[in-house]
This record gives sequence, C-alpha cells and structure tokens, in this order.
Amino acid sequence: MPEYHPRPRSLPWLERLAMRLPGYGGYQERGHRREAERILLDAIAARLRVARDQIDTAIRQCIEREALSEINSLERIRQHIDRVADRLRLAEAGTDHFYNVEHLGPDKTDPLHVVDLELFETVEALAHRFEQPDLDHNRLAHIEEDLRKLEIKLDQRALMLQGIG
Repeated sequence: MPEYHPRPRSLPWLERLAMRLPGYGGYQERGHRREAERILLDAIAARLRVARDQIDTAIRQCIEREALSEINSLERIRQHIDRVADRLRLAEAGTDHFYNVEHLGPDKTDPLHVVDLELFETVEALAHRFEQPDLDHNRLAHIEEDLRKLEIKLDQRALMLQGIG
C-alpha cells in the first residue's frame, strides 16, 4: 500500500470552519476526528440554545402583551429546536468506524467538511434571526425553514459517515 503524503491544497471550507471554531482541525488525522466532531457539534448545540432562548423570550413577551395568537407557532418551533438538539446529542453514536479507520483521504473528508460548514452556517443564521428586523413578518417561517435545512444537512452528514470505511 503506498504511503499517503498530503499535498498542499486550498480548503476554503475547512479554513472557514477553523476560523470560526477554535480547535477544529478537520478529520484527516485519525487522532483528531472525535475532537473535531465534538467541537462542531458543541458549537451547533450552543447556537441552538441561543435560538431556543430567543423563542422562550418571544413566548414570554407574547404572554405579557396578551398577544396569544403566535404562542402555538413559537412552541412548535421550540419543540422542533429540541428535537434537533436531541439529534445532535446522539450524533456520535454509531460512528466508531469513522473514528477508527486508519486513513481518510480528501475524497471522504472534503465533502464532510463542506457539509459541516453548511450545518454551522445554517444554525448560525438561525441564531441570528431575532437580531434582524422582521420587515415581511415571516420570521417564524424562516426559522422553520432553517430548522428543516438543518435536519436535511444532519441526514446528509449521517449518510456520509455511514459510507466511510
């Protein structure tokens, strides 16, 4: 079996993740995979907590103003956030082969890094939804769409991890 010698190459998605997530080094080195994944999943979970806190604040404000018409939608979104957070907590289960395989080449790691960046950017957009003005009065629809995108990306990532090995 030929020895693997990494060649310098441009990895904009990996560089962008590393700039935003201190300690994230990617998945090519076997000894760093579990740590890189934990850093990513913890960062995503932290941003989900921010979004959930914002939803909780919005619910309290609706109750205080007696604007009860939006509470059901907000509670549904909060439950959706909780489901996604539960998926993240369980995300490591079943990926032992990914952690233990000796060598992962760019053909396996590059697409995974791209999906990781998309996951991170989607959840970051979600966490910032309440900071932006809601000129079109469709903030909740955007939040629900962000959550759907996040779940699709989590599904893609899970399939990629299953295919490694």
